[in-house]
Amino acid sequence: ICQIEPCSIDCSADDKQDCVLGDWSPFSQCSECGGWQSRSRGIERHARNGGKPCNGTLDEFIRCPDRCSSNPDFVPCEFDAWSSWSSCSEDCDDPCT
Repeated sequence: ICQIEPCSIDCSADDKQDCVLGDWSPFSQCSECGGWQSRSRGIERHARNGGKPCNGTLDEFIRCPDRCSSNPDFVPCEFDAWSSWSSCSEDCDDPCT
């Protein structure tokens, strides 16, 4: 058995609460050769009773500097030339059968 009673809510102007965003976290670390850094923040308090909603992003991204060119140990990735095609595994006269 359960008893429920409605709450009394007074939405007068004095009870308005604007949204409050939290502080930004520190930026994540960059990889040795560039990439992206990110940081985030949360909502400390949601708007209530007609208060101003949150304005702004919760995540932020910035490009990391390309440090590869200044790293003396950096070796760029390189692909070899394509190899020859292998022979067909099926009869190639009619590929639709």
